Amino acid sequence: VLSLPASVFNYIGGFPDQCLMEDYELVSFLRKRVALLPKFGGNDCREKLVIIGDGNVLCSPRRWQKFGVIYVTFMNSKLVK
Repeated sequence: VLSLPASVFNYIGGFPDQCLMEDYELVSFLRKRVALLPKFGGNDCREKLVIIGDGNVLCSPRRWQKFGVIYVTFMNSKLVK
């Protein structure tokens, strides 16, 4: 889960208009524009992991079941690079 203030989300233009892995692109936007956000920390801002709550996370196995572990893992590694 990505959590950020609405002002930052609006500043970077929201989610990109793409149907796959838009969260990776959003993080890329954040990394590129963080230097332009002095009130949010500027160049001194560091990424950090924050775990919110102790609830369960659900994810659909359909793609893994349909295409198989090797194919999905390979495609994920190619798309993330």
